[in-house]
This record gives sequence, structure tokens and C-alpha cells, in this order.
Amino acid sequence: MGTLYPLIRLLKIDARDVFTPELSHESSTKRALRVQMESCTEQEAAALIPVVETILKTLRTKNAEP
Repeated sequence: MGTLYPLIRLLKIDARDVFTPELSHESSTKRALRVQMESCTEQEAAALIPVVETILKTLRTKNAEP
């Protein structure tokens, strides 16, 4: 695991695809977003939370309009 996991991260492969491929039903779009988020530092992730919340609120409000 000490060698495999860093390799999986370096290649930006979802570990679920390697260890439990039958459980991986995530869309490629969400997977790409998650990979980007997993590569963030804690500081970057903390800075992104309010940005993502604002964007989601805006998108959801816009999609809810008749």
C-alpha cells in the first residue's frame, strides 16, 4: 500500500476503480471534479469551500427559475 497508493495518486486514478471497480458508478464529470479537489492542500480546500457554495447556490437558483 505504501507504494501503490502514491502511484494511484500520481496517476490521478480513483482508488475505488482499482480496489472496488464494481462500486464505481460515478460520472466522469464528478470524478474529474473530485480528483481536482483531492489534489488540493487543506488551505486551498478551505479557500474553495465558500466559492463552491456560492457557485452552487447561484446555479441552483438559476435552474429553479421558471
